[in-house]
Amino acid sequence: MADKTAYLNLLEACESQCPSKLELQKQLFREILADGEPLAGFARAFARHKKLFDAPIRLAIPGLAQADPIVEVHRPNQPLNPFTQTAAIHEPSRFIGREKLLQRLRRSLEGGNVALIGPAKIGKSSLLYQLKQTWQGDVIGPIDFQGVSGKDDFLAQLAAGLGLAKGSDDEIRDAFKQRRLLLLLDEIEYAPTVGISVRVMTWLRAICNASPGVSAVIAGQKPIGHIFEQGEGSDWDNIFSPFPVSTMTEAEARVLLAHPWLAEQAALPEEVVAEIIGASACHPFWLQRGGYHAFEGLHDPDYDWRGELAREKGAGS
Repeated sequence: MADKTAYLNLLEACESQCPSKLELQKQLFREILADGEPLAGFARAFARHKKLFDAPIRLAIPGLAQADPIVEVHRPNQPLNPFTQTAAIHEPSRFIGREKLLQRLRRSLEGGNVALIGPAKIGKSSLLYQLKQTWQGDVIGPIDFQGVSGKDDFLAQLAAGLGLAKGSDDEIRDAFKQRRLLLLLDEIEYAPTVGISVRVMTWLRAICNASPGVSAVIAGQKPIGHIFEQGEGSDWDNIFSPFPVSTMTEAEARVLLAHPWLAEQAALPEEVVAEIIGASACHPFWLQRGGYHAFEGLHDPDYDWRGELAREKGAGS
């Protein structure tokens, strides 16, 4: 049975805009359009929204012999769904409900360095990208440690951000001291898994500490002092002030669910908004996913938005 991997791969292919990659993933994606697949309804809505297939969505009905015709299911044309964001938010117009949090983060950086701490999909990466776009000065990153292949790659990314042809320790240290910039590091908990040791982080801490023009933000899911094994040292993190990132307030959630970035689309009914807020506990990712499914249900009476949301949450747990 196909799982949500096909959907995630297709989403990545759509964003890459690579025709050959997209065509391959479209072929694989057809597997989860069939009745009985756990994400079928969500997959069909996604296919309609992205206009992936020229022909109507065709479903094999269980119980029919292979020689029987495939039944074409009518799906009404739907307006653009506002709630399609699943990755970190880059576009400022879509950054809704976190403006005060971003302002507090900027103020915290005026006198030091910050560690964004919060669970997965809570919005840490989005904060980093918004900070980058609004920062008055040079920015390195965000460097995502999930995409770093080791120390040499990490140094190369630092060097590239500094405009250096090479990335030796000394060159990077000297360049930092001469620059006024913001350093953004994401998914710090993955650092040890890709060969970044506490020695490297201690070296980076010393550079930041000795460079008055440098501010740094590290983002992770747990206190950064707990990331590396005990005995390797723990003082590398003492220049970073903890900055918790939690769920939205109900007022912020309501603003998000009003989709002001695409205000011309239909509003969700108040009772549906209240239901999404309750189901998501104001977690920004699940507010988006709840909004997505509810909007599909708003325009397609055959779409079980509550069931699709529940299944998606169950698959992600």
